[in-house]
Amino acid sequence: MNYPSEFDIKSMLSNLNIDYEIDGDTEKKIKNISSIKNAKPDDLSFCYYEGDKAIDLISKSKAGVILCKKSLRGLVHPRQGAQLIFLDKPRYVL
Repeated sequence: MNYPSEFDIKSMLSNLNIDYEIDGDTEKKIKNISSIKNAKPDDLSFCYYEGDKAIDLISKSKAGVILCKKSLRGLVHPRQGAQLIFLDKPRYVL
């Protein structure tokens, strides 16, 4: 079976009927899933923390796409070329 080399997380979330908001590169594709601390620009990661700990982890991460809690919207911003996806339960998507 052939699997695509890149994935569009927006399509996956929409197919799962998950309500989300995006900030950053809206066309970002991912190739792998990784922890927020070890992620690379082509990786998807998530942050289930809130507040200062979440802001610190997200700001330092090199992940291309980070799933994070809606409560962080407006408190943290993606780096150039990256995407933050705000949703209710980021941990449950992966």
